Amino acid sequence: MIWGRRGGVIVAGCALLAGCVPPSQADYEQPTPAIQPPQVVNNEPQSQPPKPPPRAPSAPQTQQKFTIAADLLFAHGGLDLTPKGQAVLNDIVAGLQTPKNSWVAVYGYTDDEQVNPGLRGNGINTNLDFSTRRAEAVEAYLLRRGLNPNNLSFKGRGEAEPVAANNTAAGRAQNRRIEIIVEGVSG
Repeated sequence: MIWGRRGGVIVAGCALLAGCVPPSQADYEQPTPAIQPPQVVNNEPQSQPPKPPPRAPSAPQTQQKFTIAADLLFAHGGLDLTPKGQAVLNDIVAGLQTPKNSWVAVYGYTDDEQVNPGLRGNGINTNLDFSTRRAEAVEAYLLRRGLNPNNLSFKGRGEAEPVAANNTAAGRAQNRRIEIIVEGVSG
């Protein structure tokens, strides 16, 4: 170590001070990299990193399906719910397991018979029109019973997807139906 005096100030030799720098200090003396500019993809700057793909829900998906004979819900050829039909829907609503993230869909079906002339006067010209109006009537009733309008839909399917042959009265009666399907995450 070299000591010297200059104008009353003691100066320590540089050799001593250079040995006092800890080895990790060398990391701090490296030039810091410049901040990286945002990535450019398709000639457009990407200011945020891409979002990760959505994770699969931790709870299993559930489905409930209720099939109700249209002859129980509506008078023959009618669009208004009968008192007995309302009672059936009340029982279904009371037993519904509708978690917050569920979806309720109402599907209407008919047989393959022609729409009767009385319905044609109401603007119902096809079985698809008829099944849509019946599904809509059930959906409106479920809304009045407190189901969330944001999680409820209806759709008429007409004579599509028969569950029985339409060549007998019993088969046609089975095909005239309303299906209520509840899908969502359980738990």
